[in-house]
Amino acid sequence: MCKLVIGINKTNKKNNNFETLIKAQENDLRKETDGIGSIVIDDKNNLRVFRELSEYGKVFHNTYNLLSKAKLVAIHTRNRTSGKIDLANVHFFEIDGYLMAHNGFVGAYHNTLYSPSYSYYGRNKAIPIYNKEENDIESGSERKIAEDFMLTCDGCFNSKKGFCKKHKTEYYHYQQVFSNKKENKNEVDGDFSDSYLFLKNIEKPITIENLTKEVEDKRFTGFGIILNKNNNEIFLIVKKEVNLRIDKNGLTGAFGSYKLENEYKDYKLSSFCGIEYIQSAKTEKIDFENHIIPEGIYKLKI
Repeated sequence: MCKLVIGINKTNKKNNNFETLIKAQENDLRKETDGIGSIVIDDKNNLRVFRELSEYGKVFHNTYNLLSKAKLVAIHTRNRTSGKIDLANVHFFEIDGYLMAHNGFVGAYHNTLYSPSYSYYGRNKAIPIYNKEENDIESGSERKIAEDFMLTCDGCFNSKKGFCKKHKTEYYHYQQVFSNKKENKNEVDGDFSDSYLFLKNIEKPITIENLTKEVEDKRFTGFGIILNKNNNEIFLIVKKEVNLRIDKNGLTGAFGSYKLENEYKDYKLSSFCGIEYIQSAKTEKIDFENHIIPEGIYKLKI
């Protein structure tokens, strides 16, 4: 799954805790390897955008250089589930003056099962659900997939709700795929991700009202951010459990599509005969409160 973190600094000055909180996410963000994008809005409302397919270090470096004057920073790393692995699909793509990043699925535009996570380990061995090469879902069915989960996963077998937490998410995604195959109503461009197509097809200008309707109509799940470049208007879409770490004064914090890290290790490097080594390491811990954001469509006020 992709990862998305959005940090906000309302102090109007350099804030060490804010910078540490953002930097502490780098290790987790690097785990998703299909592209990285970031945006920074500084204290004068200037917007900078950085996107790379493979040079993650370049994006982190450019983003960190602006942290001291940033009032908003957002970083997204992609784990491709639909669309090509190319720069066009790296998030914070721009369409009609809007930028977007998203962790999750858009059911109406998602008709492939590409992610390597779509085979899973049962009690004794890995069990493939379908033929990835042929995208063969005809040989299965929603019922067959549900039975496979129940028979091979102790969590699903013993759950009163029918599925464990992991397989509930995967089964929901399969439902979207079957729905698209059966209805055959959505024209899906295989070159582009479901998130890209969501931004491309939504009515502009984007408002809370038409965004709410589109989220429901297109079966949007997960956590997303949309930014209007013309006026820096920012929308947050929360359709999953989103983590918030915030300082006790309510002036600095970050939203995350995953449980945000609160420790950052700063390494001091030296060199011996041309080989770098870690001379010392300093661990910084941020004592921020942890909260969960209710689902909804929000306009961000910074």
